[in-house]
Amino acid sequence: MSESFLVKSPDDMFIPEEASQEDKLLAKSAREFMDKEIIPISDEIESKKHGLLRELIKKAADLGFTSVGVDENYGGLGMGEISYTVLAEKLFGGQASYGITWNVNIGIGRMPLAYYGTEEQKKRLMPKICSGDYVTAYALTEAEAGSDALGGMKTRAVKQSDGSYLLNGQKIFITNGGISDIYTIFARLDDSFAAFIVEKDMPGFSTGKEENKLGLRGSSTTTLFFDDIKISKENLLYHEGQGHYVALTALDVGRFDLAAAFMGEAKYNLMNAIKYSKERRQFGRPIANFGMTQKKLAKAASQIYAAESGVYRFAGKWEKLCSGIDRTADDYGKKMMNILRALSEESSILKTAASDILASVVDDELQIYGGNGFMEDYPAARAYRDERVFRIFEGTNEINRAVIAKMLTKQIVKGKIVLEAEPISVDPNTIEGARALLNLAYKEAMEKDAAKILNENQEVVGYLSDMTIMFYLIESSYFRAKKSGDEMMMTLAHRYSLDAFSLFLDSMKRLARAFGSDNLKNSCVRAYSDWNIADEVNLNRKISGVLLEKEHYPLGL
Repeated sequence: MSESFLVKSPDDMFIPEEASQEDKLLAKSAREFMDKEIIPISDEIESKKHGLLRELIKKAADLGFTSVGVDENYGGLGMGEISYTVLAEKLFGGQASYGITWNVNIGIGRMPLAYYGTEEQKKRLMPKICSGDYVTAYALTEAEAGSDALGGMKTRAVKQSDGSYLLNGQKIFITNGGISDIYTIFARLDDSFAAFIVEKDMPGFSTGKEENKLGLRGSSTTTLFFDDIKISKENLLYHEGQGHYVALTALDVGRFDLAAAFMGEAKYNLMNAIKYSKERRQFGRPIANFGMTQKKLAKAASQIYAAESGVYRFAGKWEKLCSGIDRTADDYGKKMMNILRALSEESSILKTAASDILASVVDDELQIYGGNGFMEDYPAARAYRDERVFRIFEGTNEINRAVIAKMLTKQIVKGKIVLEAEPISVDPNTIEGARALLNLAYKEAMEKDAAKILNENQEVVGYLSDMTIMFYLIESSYFRAKKSGDEMMMTLAHRYSLDAFSLFLDSMKRLARAFGSDNLKNSCVRAYSDWNIADEVNLNRKISGVLLEKEHYPLGL
């Protein structure tokens, strides 16, 4: 039987309440660092004060925040994937320009070296990254190679007779582009791809001007230029012609750690919205007293709870799969690639869901601020601008939606996922009932005519992916609530499923129409009629009451 979430609930699932004391202290330290060292100087960060980002990376390194996930042999602290997730969340909320700088530096910028670097490469470079002396960047995107990053790639490497490579081309929109010391660069090599370590002082390498961006204004984003750069064979990453494995593995990590980061940013913005709703008075009382404000706060908290549940579910699974792997072994990268490829659809689910959730939270935050939310003197405006790019980079949400369902259907075709037999009856009020509906949708997608429609119509794939995303987060929410026995968690799970299951059924209805499937249509109609819709007003009051008392999201680390 397949272990996929499509066919069975996990036997166990890590929840943040199970975090070690070490990770709880790490979370506290990282939050204090943001509150004391980063957020108070946001204006300086946003104005791109020269040298400031590197200075702040160094400060983070002094606290060990750039060493998590790196073996002690290379200057790291060890620690695992859950610790990495904790930092990805905490070092983002409240200052996304700094957050994305740190995130890329120890995420997709560092990961190619950590996973695929030779012993010599790691011993030479990794200690300087851990100490904060070096900053990293990841360069894949080109003018004609965005979502089609490999197919449209024009940057080329030509192997020379002495074993070196001559690199020519350019990359655009590179985060940390103007402040980094080492860059992971991807290039065509004959009919394949190669990954290289390019160092900032190499002759022929240069960076363009800092981009004038809508959001994340304090972060560095530049074009990179390669003009006959001679790269020694010692700077080749992994195997010649297999650079695409390096690229895809890093992106799998990148999508997940961004999901964790977006969750941290959503929590911070919810806190701002809660506090402002208590301060702002209209009609003689705080707007926090009004039902529509309470609805916004409750919805945001339930969305964050769902994302948090899914993110730590993934982190626990990732860490378990990595247990026992030798980070210094020659095959470390290959093993990590296999693990992350197996988790690829889940990382896409989480990146897509978390960025959509952050967009919703920030939009409601701005609405709560009212006219002041439109003014740059208040925090909602910057958060609103910063958020917008998160649905674009690290794989647009459209591309992620296009691949989630396709990745899963391919596994079904290959027999790696075996869907369960169609049940006689389906209770839409249970996880198993919702899973049965999702299974039915995938079965219908396997039919000859439906498979053709799915293959030729991206939006139809999107319906199936949305059903999958909603189910994954609903299941994660309820599993965590049941495992913890916490009443507030169960209330949040009910509130989240109220909106999420509605979208699930709406997507199912659209899928049935696209496929012309009476079976799918009739099952959807029965599910609508049998669904016991929760009392939204009561849920909103319970959740908002706790939020207004505590003045922040009350769960997690």
